[in-house]
Amino acid sequence: MDISIAILCGGRSRRFGTDKTLFEYKGKPLYRHLYDKLSKLSDDIFIQCGKKDSSLYGVKCHNDDYLDLGPIGGIYSALKSSRHNRTFVVGCDMPNIEASFVELLSSYDADIVVPVWENGYYEPLSAVYSKKIVPYLEYNIVTGNLKISQIFEENDVKKISIESLISQGLIDKFTFKNVNRPDDI
Repeated sequence: MDISIAILCGGRSRRFGTDKTLFEYKGKPLYRHLYDKLSKLSDDIFIQCGKKDSSLYGVKCHNDDYLDLGPIGGIYSALKSSRHNRTFVVGCDMPNIEASFVELLSSYDADIVVPVWENGYYEPLSAVYSKKIVPYLEYNIVTGNLKISQIFEENDVKKISIESLISQGLIDKFTFKNVNRPDDI
């Protein structure tokens, strides 16, 4: 596939209490589950590690251009770091994401392809983004507009119904379960 894959590992893990990216889950660090599953899809897979020591990961890493901005900073930096025009961006704390889901999302043609729940809640950290939105993201960052949901209303976006994917058997109902606290493991 002609897509980059960025695994975001830049969060502070406040609710988890320790760096969850390196937390051992089923015999390996949490981030490594996604890296191992998704590496077969791209020749450009990397960790977007915020300001952390990239040597901790043992794979290709990039640091964020802007720090402590939340998801928008990680997405922006991942798009700037990626080699391909489109990048699947995923949070490191979503170990249930499967390669088939990434393939499905990347089959759609839009500047952003994002899963959305029936109640309107987006899954921004399991979406495909085009480099075309980099100037838009940068403008929002420098003007202090860090609300991630706004990017889904002001760009060329393909919204994918999560409930529809589940009912069709294309994803599991736990696909978007993320690890925020140790008891989420």
